[in-house]
Amino acid sequence: MSVTTHTGGARIPMQPPAGQDHAVGSPPDPSVKRLPSAVEQWQPPVEAELLARIATLLREVIPLEQILDDIGDVLGNQDPRMAEFTDIAARLRADVGQLVTIANSDRRARDDVPTRLLVERARALSAQTLPTLSPQTDADCRRAVGYLRRLATAANGLLEHLAEIRAVKKVA
Repeated sequence: MSVTTHTGGARIPMQPPAGQDHAVGSPPDPSVKRLPSAVEQWQPPVEAELLARIATLLREVIPLEQILDDIGDVLGNQDPRMAEFTDIAARLRADVGQLVTIANSDRRARDDVPTRLLVERARALSAQTLPTLSPQTDADCRRAVGYLRRLATAANGLLEHLAEIRAVKKVA
């Protein structure tokens, strides 16, 4: 079907846009027969459930800058406050978990012996519990800070090594 327009007295045939059997604003022409499409209807590459799961996992990713901040909270010039020990330990364990996941998903890191050793050390420290602060003595506090420092040092070493082998971007 073609539509004509008047331009300075001349009639110019115009085709409707692709995918339409009639011009915009005019009713479809019943005399035009639509051919069956040889193109299959598009199907998404993955199911909606999988996309939702991927989106959830992406929201759980800890930015490398946040991992560095968590490490810095422990290895900085000032010890963290005792009230923050449990929260910092949980964050560092999550950081180690993400770094281990990165190391396990990168071929260069999986094939690298130093990476495997750093991963084993970080996992072992992450599996330990924060020393008890029950009577909250000075010795308990020192043990807890020592544990947090060992865990932060392991996370920092793994992060730096992953950056060296280019499994993650360089971090400041």
